[in-house]
Amino acid sequence: MNNAACLTRAQSRALDRIAIEDIGIPGVILMENAAINATAVLLDAADARLELAPSAVTACIACGPGNNGGDGFAIARHLHNWGADVRLYAARPPEELAGDAATNAIACRNLGLSIGDAPDPDAWASADLLIDALLGTGFAHDTVRAPMDGWIEAINAADAGLVAAVDCPSGLDIDAGQPAATTVRADLTVTFAAAKPGLLVESAKPYIGDLVVADIGLPDELLERARQTPA
Repeated sequence: MNNAACLTRAQSRALDRIAIEDIGIPGVILMENAAINATAVLLDAADARLELAPSAVTACIACGPGNNGGDGFAIARHLHNWGADVRLYAARPPEELAGDAATNAIACRNLGLSIGDAPDPDAWASADLLIDALLGTGFAHDTVRAPMDGWIEAINAADAGLVAAVDCPSGLDIDAGQPAATTVRADLTVTFAAAKPGLLVESAKPYIGDLVVADIGLPDELLERARQTPA
């Protein structure tokens, strides 16, 4: 991977705008495509690293209040479809979410998936997959505020089989690669559409683990249009 193929934070936002507003692809479809492909990466990792079939996987997913959390809820549905034992933990109740995140959270609740409202150290420590879907590519601060800092600390303290970050490890600036004082240390990062420049720099390596780019169903010409946006 190289920086020329990357999308910055501003360019990632431009890609969403182009797809949704110019092309007419609803955001919930982009989230669904991302979740389908991220689930495939996660299950491949569970097979390769933990020697577990999908139906033998226990997955705990920590979902934040925005679209990164929405990705987590969508991934939960697909892991459930594959027969995994899925347990969700939401930093904000489904009824307080908005947009595509709310759609996927409510669907998970209607499917009967358990949704806790706080970190669960015992469950997280015994999870085969512990998935970080707390803070996404929009994070650009020096400090993770409460209560998210506590959630991140709980992820890092858990001795899960595999810690996977959705789009980027929570607490990491995707442009500069600068970690906040509290940042998820992932074994695997599944980012969407294209790599982000901050995921490739030396300072980010202890937090990224293996980096995989998952498709969201957009043609290359749309990514090239997004890259014309000033970084």
